[in-house]
Amino acid sequence: MPRRCFVALLLTAALAVGARAQAPVEWKLKPKDTFYIRTVTTSKQTLKALQKEIKQPDTEQTVVLGFTVEDKNAEGLVLKETVEDLTVKVGNNEPQTFDALRGASFNVTLSPKGEILKFEGLGQLIDKLSGDDIAVRRALQAHLNDELLKKSVREVLAFLPDRPIKDNETWERTVESPFGPTGTVRQTNTYKMAGKEDVGGKKVDKITFTSDVSYKAGKPDNALSYSVLSGEIKTDEAKGTVHFDAETGRLVDMESQMKLRGRMILSNAGTNIDAEITQEQSTKVTLLKDKPTK
Repeated sequence: MPRRCFVALLLTAALAVGARAQAPVEWKLKPKDTFYIRTVTTSKQTLKALQKEIKQPDTEQTVVLGFTVEDKNAEGLVLKETVEDLTVKVGNNEPQTFDALRGASFNVTLSPKGEILKFEGLGQLIDKLSGDDIAVRRALQAHLNDELLKKSVREVLAFLPDRPIKDNETWERTVESPFGPTGTVRQTNTYKMAGKEDVGGKKVDKITFTSDVSYKAGKPDNALSYSVLSGEIKTDEAKGTVHFDAETGRLVDMESQMKLRGRMILSNAGTNIDAEITQEQSTKVTLLKDKPTK
């Protein structure tokens, strides 16, 4: 009897350990929760066209988005997303802050599986920025749309698996976003649970990922002087690391590096132009508890 009890206790302990190892990694959000996401992206790009190589100035873009949980129900989470800051630094120039975008807000509804069910507020933003200027409105509509704005939400809020994951298991998430008026870029990330890592004195989940990118040319736009006949984008290197605190249900940080090579055939005034683009991009995402000051 004592031996059977001892075995039973061992079995119970083993099952408990297994249950913990397979516990879901998920955001733990409740109404009125507020947090901020700061994303810093640096890019280096070179363009080759008409037998010339043009090195574009290095750019650094900083975006701070605020999120407040408005509601949590059977449908999912309702979040209010607010643009707190957008600053772009090009080359050696002074950083430029886009104050017109500060305060712009969107309502986002996320399903329990992390799918974006609703994204509202773009129309009001375009109205605010364009006013009565038809040309500005058309330009904004050509470059801004829901899918582009959803991308940042998907990358930081909807990348986690929809099932319990063990160490070394993988899952995929795909983000498709417009590439301006020239087409669509599809990025598929393969994530892997890679154990625990110490960040700031606390053990948190480490998730690694690699990315694969594909490109699809868009339809001709009469508002543009050129169109893309065909094109492709390949990844020379694309990888990243995510730290997530499963105990608090919050992202800690995320870093990624990506090297891309692209080729497009452009049509301009009846002339076809063969263009090649290379780009190196690094991104650092950090979760902030408090609203950052300038």
